[in-house]
Amino acid sequence: MMYGHFLGVRIFWVTRVISIANKREAIPTESMNEELKEAIVRRIVYLILALSFVFTLNIGACGRPGKEIVTETAKEQVDEKTPGKEAGDEPTQTEKKQDEPTQTEQNNDGGTPEVPPKEEAPKEEAPKEDTPKEEVPKEDTPKEQDPTPKSCPNNTPPAVSTLCEVTKGGTSTLFQAHIVTPDGILENGQVHVDGSGKITCVGCNCAANDGATKIFCKDALLSPGLINGHDHIGWATRPPTPHGDERFDHRHDWRKGKNGHKKVSSGGSDTSKEAAAWGEIRMMMGGATSIIGSGGTSALIRNLDRDRGGLPGSLRYSTFPLGDSGGSTHDTGCTSYKIEQASSLSKYTAYFPHVSEGVNLAARNEFVCTSSSAGGGQELATNKAAFIHAIGLNASDVSVMASKGTAVIWSARTNIDLYGHTILAPMYHRMGVLIGLGTDWSISGSMNMLRELQCIDSLNKNHYNKFFTDRQLVDMATINNAKASHTERYIGAIKAGLYADLSLFDARTNKAYRAILDAKVEDVHLVMISGKILYGASDILATAVKDGTTACEEVDVCGKKKRFCLKGESFSSKVS
Repeated sequence: MMYGHFLGVRIFWVTRVISIANKREAIPTESMNEELKEAIVRRIVYLILALSFVFTLNIGACGRPGKEIVTETAKEQVDEKTPGKEAGDEPTQTEKKQDEPTQTEQNNDGGTPEVPPKEEAPKEEAPKEDTPKEEVPKEDTPKEQDPTPKSCPNNTPPAVSTLCEVTKGGTSTLFQAHIVTPDGILENGQVHVDGSGKITCVGCNCAANDGATKIFCKDALLSPGLINGHDHIGWATRPPTPHGDERFDHRHDWRKGKNGHKKVSSGGSDTSKEAAAWGEIRMMMGGATSIIGSGGTSALIRNLDRDRGGLPGSLRYSTFPLGDSGGSTHDTGCTSYKIEQASSLSKYTAYFPHVSEGVNLAARNEFVCTSSSAGGGQELATNKAAFIHAIGLNASDVSVMASKGTAVIWSARTNIDLYGHTILAPMYHRMGVLIGLGTDWSISGSMNMLRELQCIDSLNKNHYNKFFTDRQLVDMATINNAKASHTERYIGAIKAGLYADLSLFDARTNKAYRAILDAKVEDVHLVMISGKILYGASDILATAVKDGTTACEEVDVCGKKKRFCLKGESFSSKVS
């Protein structure tokens, strides 16, 4: 199949850790003995741990195959180019010659920790050995746990060898499966979808709708359809583009070949309807029902930034909100940019701009210029906005986002591939910033939402001490993106009154939310948008869809028979 090369892309997880202890040479060596220096270094490390900030420059859980995320040269560049000062403060010549903190340290505490004079740090106070492991603060341990699943004991799963048993009925649909509800998982629960495409019942007994077509499943998880919070669908037909060991400080480095970097060729966009449809179908095969993709086609998955998939409201998607498509960057000041006017955005329900895609001062300055009207900036950070990427922010910037109700759209795989770094997601979450998830594009991002979920799941396990629960990760791809796009009154959850945008996953091996987080494309057994089944397992759709054996096209997906039912009435005709 033409999308086969995407399915075969392998991502090896690689990591580069730079210890704060490597900064010892920044401490004056002539005035301190080795014991005191060691004590000070330890205290700095403990302070950073206590603040629960990740102190690695790169967390390479989602990089390209077989490549170091950041080379030694890149390490030096980051150290040299990223001073620990707020944007706008020009370092002196003396300061430029000294070792300067890494970008990650700047993001964590805003600057280099001050080293106390020798006489203020008595020797006897220096610890003689490392603090015991059990005394290290555990702030990154999740404070929440996923709710214990509830069950419907009177609902007996079908005695079938296949995943689901289908009984043909009327135009409405009655599901029985494990249901992802806003309150947690309801095992062997039921969901009824009426003929208009809306959910009318979620619970243990929706049997009043006996005339419905019944899809009763033995071990399947019915989830809200995944929402892709960020993509460039015009590049959907382009394969991943490797760039060796090179990592970049700002998006214009790889876009334009600036600052001594090699330009990454994307092959150009394909704006044809066929290419957009192909990209949306690929997303649908991964369980997605909506996308914010800077393009698209009608009647496949919902295009929330175009016609909203028939939903009320409007969303403004902006790739260059600072008017910098030509590649201009500025470490300080906002007057050289042509920033979108905040007043022009009042007519939109939601606003999704690319901001701070990079790890240097210029990237951080983009946030300064879009979060305040001071100094020629614009107040674009509002509760209508979701900033895409927002990598180059420090803790105080994230606090500003939280105070304004601005969400962030996280595209971890592409961030790490291009910059060797991504947002400090636990910090954003702790400060109250809503986190949504997006694939970005096929050049350096994920082929579908399942792959992006697996990327952040790996980061969460290996670098965040499992800070996020499984449910919280799934929420980033469902209800959080609905909230960020201000469509949560219509989609994003399995709840009575919402449109039935649903995906059904095989849960025979991977249980509960892991059925989504560990899913492959062959594990997606049904995708429904606004009550219309568009894709799924061949044996389910053959009966569940009218004329399913003749009106639907059967395809092989990784050895599993699936069907596309894209002819006839579109889902959008059901949306009022």
